[in-house]
Amino acid sequence: MTTSGGSGNLKLEFEHWPVVWLWPIALVLMQLTLVAIGDFSLTVAVIACHLLQLHLVMLYWLNRPPNWQVMTALVILAYGLISGLFARDPVEFGRSFGQGHEIPRSLAVFCLAASAAALVIIAQAASFNLLRDFRLSALLGDFAPLGPGGEVYAPSPNAALPRANGFYSEPSVAGWFMSFALAVALAARPLRPILGALTAGLCSFAAMATLSLTGILGSALVWSGYLLLVRDPGWFKAIAGLIATLGIGAALHQVHELGILSRFAHLETPGTSIYFRLTAPYQLIGESLERFPFGYPLGQTDFIASRHYYINWEQGSQTNIDNTLLMVVFYFGLLGIAFNAAYLLKAAQYLVARRHVVGLFMLSFLIALCTTGAGWAHHVVLMIGYAIVVGRFLQGQRLLRLPRLRIVWRPPLTPLRSAAPPARARLQGARSLAALPP
Repeated sequence: MTTSGGSGNLKLEFEHWPVVWLWPIALVLMQLTLVAIGDFSLTVAVIACHLLQLHLVMLYWLNRPPNWQVMTALVILAYGLISGLFARDPVEFGRSFGQGHEIPRSLAVFCLAASAAALVIIAQAASFNLLRDFRLSALLGDFAPLGPGGEVYAPSPNAALPRANGFYSEPSVAGWFMSFALAVALAARPLRPILGALTAGLCSFAAMATLSLTGILGSALVWSGYLLLVRDPGWFKAIAGLIATLGIGAALHQVHELGILSRFAHLETPGTSIYFRLTAPYQLIGESLERFPFGYPLGQTDFIASRHYYINWEQGSQTNIDNTLLMVVFYFGLLGIAFNAAYLLKAAQYLVARRHVVGLFMLSFLIALCTTGAGWAHHVVLMIGYAIVVGRFLQGQRLLRLPRLRIVWRPPLTPLRSAAPPARARLQGARSLAALPP
């Protein structure tokens, strides 16, 4: 808003608080549960998502995106709606659809909040495993998110390796979120050198401190992608490369000694977490593509419950597909395969061809989406949206790194300044005449 006055113009601007404050803080506290209504948990991520939706609707009318982007989004929604015509449970199908300059400041807020969350995980891991003190478990109390089985996660005092979960529903969620925070911190480092470097170190340490395969391998893959592929000239990459190589090597050796890597041996063991994240979903989509090549209606789980490899628990059949990439194939069929292929190709393009830090975001999501079925949950939507906004800003920063231009002001030439004085003009005319032959 601009107003005119006798002394000039007054311009009032409203701060982009949803991007600077709400989004990064809501990401770190994404699973904090305010109230549970039946099976639905009202989390910080749910509230933040809907507030950001209002913000985006306002921005849409002020600056509409290109028509092809709008049409692409509408086609994907229409595809899901058409498949819903064949849904056996229309109520559950409907519920499935119910889901510039401020960026540097937002990244600073995110790094500070993520560092605090990482310190909590590290403190828990030290307390559980070194002191055998479990008073730091369930720090959120009544606001703690529900984990597997619909219960608040609590480490067992009798476990050989009690695992830390921080503010999150289980250690694996804490592990892949810390891997994502590591990617964001590495991306923020050129803008916030010290804060970005400290956050990257804390988040990678916290991811491994969860003692989950997701956190250990996720952080190792993000660091490997950064060191081997991302272009980042300067001293930081050289020093970080030496420290990360030694740290990752020592961590992998330690987890091998502790038997954590032996969990890969449970790929064929029904009921284990790695079985439900890889083996069972892979077998499921193999059968579903034969019968439903164009996908299964959203929210329908009767076909999943009928499969013998999805074990029956006390509360009923296990019907969650704990792998978002394979869940997309189950519900979208051949189109879902095309979606995944496009994602993998784009990630390879950013990492290998462009060597851009945005590829680390996509790599961290690949790790997360392979280990959770919450691909369209509010907290995952927050993460993906934040990565898109930050990624577009970082690409713009890269394009704007042009050679510095010098702006020199020179006063304009006027006829009086450019023309020779009359006396000098008469003298020059006399000299010219004298030079002529007689």
